[in-house]
Amino acid sequence: EPFDRNSSFGIDWYRFGQADTTQPATFVFSAPGVGRDTTIFSIMADSIYNNGGFAYLDPNSWILAPNLGIFGCRSNSFFAPVANSDSTVVEFGQLTSKKFFLYEEYSQSGGYGMRVIRGMVMADPNVGHDRFTPNEVCDQADVNFANPATHIAVHLGSTPFVDTTLTIDFPHATDWYRFRLDTVNAADLADTVTFATVSRSPGSKDTSDIDVTVLDINGNYMGQAVDSGSTEVMKLNLATNADYYVVISDYAGAPVRYGLCIQVATSCPSLPGPVPGVSPNRTSSIPRRALRERMSPTLRSAAQLRALRAAQAARIPFRLR
Repeated sequence: EPFDRNSSFGIDWYRFGQADTTQPATFVFSAPGVGRDTTIFSIMADSIYNNGGFAYLDPNSWILAPNLGIFGCRSNSFFAPVANSDSTVVEFGQLTSKKFFLYEEYSQSGGYGMRVIRGMVMADPNVGHDRFTPNEVCDQADVNFANPATHIAVHLGSTPFVDTTLTIDFPHATDWYRFRLDTVNAADLADTVTFATVSRSPGSKDTSDIDVTVLDINGNYMGQAVDSGSTEVMKLNLATNADYYVVISDYAGAPVRYGLCIQVATSCPSLPGPVPGVSPNRTSSIPRRALRERMSPTLRSAAQLRALRAAQAARIPFRLR
């Protein structure tokens, strides 16, 4: 619909409610532009309040805007690069709250589509759900953390967390994992923690490209690895006796089986390599447009600027990283 010519964005605001939080929900958004649209941005959050006629995110809200590359928790957000596409799928699984909100921001008048499905969508029959599903937002990671079967905790000298059966099961999904970094004695105030990923999808061509972001329990940015391909290694010095989130984001829009290692050490030697027959970091098989956007500083900066402007219009606390 038309909007004030003095405004940068117009906003359609939707509120969704559900009585039963045990039922999964999937959203599909589409917009004109066939893969290159930058005029419609979908921003989802679970808690919004009104103050003085303006809408703000609640301090405990999660944030999800995959077509902008905005993700966040506890009302803090970060940018992770995402290749442009003609549609966006958000597969929530079971949400922990009975209501959540959607902003559809647009920079010019035009149509868009939205479909809500009760159920889970399998984008690739060869890439199903893993034992942490659903973990699309931090609240779901908190539920997994409270479950002994999916609880993650490491410390100096401990066995690392290694799981090679994890999946990005729909394009541009995010997987959130909460883990505990314990202390071993009074002098153990901080430790070097290594985070590593590797594609475990079989076949001769690996079209995946996942990234890793680490946040503290309040959603504050601690570090990020955004190399091309799905083999990522990042070392961070983190305070002990604290909880953190590891967020795996999908840049290329290619469902993938992957492995994740979290180890209190300077490397993750227990993480196996790619499935035999698949070369790591084989980005030549990624669609040329996605690869070009990944490697171009100019296009990456433009994507960050779009995300920043959209976040400011929705009053989302967002910082460029």
